[in-house]
Amino acid sequence: MQIYKPVRFIEHGTRLNQWEVRHKGMLALLQRSGFYHLSFLKRVQLDHAFLNALVERWRREIQTFHLRFGEITVLLKDVAILTGLRVHGAPVTGPANCNWEQLCTQLLGQEPPQIKGGSINIAWLHDTFKTLPDGANQSDVEYAARAYILYQIGCSLFPDPSGTRVHLRYLALLRDFDASGEMAWGAAVLAHLYRELGKASMKGKANCCAFLTLLQVVCLLSFAENFTLDAC
Repeated sequence: MQIYKPVRFIEHGTRLNQWEVRHKGMLALLQRSGFYHLSFLKRVQLDHAFLNALVERWRREIQTFHLRFGEITVLLKDVAILTGLRVHGAPVTGPANCNWEQLCTQLLGQEPPQIKGGSINIAWLHDTFKTLPDGANQSDVEYAARAYILYQIGCSLFPDPSGTRVHLRYLALLRDFDASGEMAWGAAVLAHLYRELGKASMKGKANCCAFLTLLQVVCLLSFAENFTLDAC
């Protein structure tokens, strides 16, 4: 008899609750890049038992959860309302390989202590850029804004299976804040979530790395709405 092994859900959103952006210059850049509203979203503690129960009911062919009271899923509308990320616009795509050390020097102002396979430790971003003085110059403000967005990406939007790293290919997309603001980050996040749910629903899959706060909140709201309708 094969023993069922629950899926390990990877998101480090609670770390983001410890990094609050209050610097006016950073907030202005987050607005231009499309991440302003996301910076105010508080992450929740993941309920692994609940998420495992959902994955067992995921239907890859129609991208929905099949439940007793019907079908539910996460829609582009949910992403737009809850996160403020764009769901239409330019595709989120960029270089897969480049000189990562040079890229960090240009866009973060310094080179991280250790780059492995194009990825860096997300804790370094937090420790290095969290504290930004009010009198910081424009370059330092831009470095900190990029580091914060990259931290958002590594913690919850596109978490790495290692649980501690984020790939620098996303940093390359943050060179121009206005261009980033025209990208459909919300659509990319949802596509990634669908793909991870599809893989997690397959036999023997160990991890699910995606924006799981979004998934948990949307599903709990759907459950509450359906239970309320049943009670009426």
